[in-house]
Amino acid sequence: MAQILQNFSCKKDWFLSGGLNINNINEALKITGAKMVDLSSGIEKERGKKSPELIVEFMHKIKN
Repeated sequence: MAQILQNFSCKKDWFLSGGLNINNINEALKITGAKMVDLSSGIEKERGKKSPELIVEFMHKIKN
């Protein structure tokens, strides 16, 4: 999915979004080189409810 952006170049800051979660974020960041992400439903355990645990887990994963 993120391969579409593999050689993407932009002079302005941009967010990677859509379908990102703890299972695919590292590959997506590696492929795209994105500096910012929009997680939205990727950190929800229930539709519309953000999970503090998933937020912490996500942050640990992208820091490593």
